[in-house]
Amino acid sequence: MPIPVLLIEDNQMDALVIQEALKTCGHVFDIRSAADGEAALALLDGFHPALVLLDLNIPKVSGLEVLSEIRKRPRGVEVRVVVVTSSDSERDFQAAQRLNVNAYFCKPSNLAEFMNLSEIVRNVLAQP
Repeated sequence: MPIPVLLIEDNQMDALVIQEALKTCGHVFDIRSAADGEAALALLDGFHPALVLLDLNIPKVSGLEVLSEIRKRPRGVEVRVVVVTSSDSERDFQAAQRLNVNAYFCKPSNLAEFMNLSEIVRNVLAQP
């Protein structure tokens, strides 16, 4: 059975690279995508992902606000969230940690390093 995933990313090229990394995880995914926080929250009304891949710097509603909303929902604490962002700000990292993010991945500049995301996703999915 495919693992339901919500990919929240406003950069189309980054979204494609993230999807390529997921293909190497050894799992089958049902991926839904949103390019902004408002669309992500709308999708969450009818879709219950097991995993969310979340960019923090998205339009309309910030990634941290989306994460906060996920955590407030019934079963929101069960959703595994991997932040995938260009922000290496300690403040963003700490804010994500306070909202119980499962992993924080800073987008690297080269494709080979970006593929390390697959190992992070595998580890997050293996968590009890």
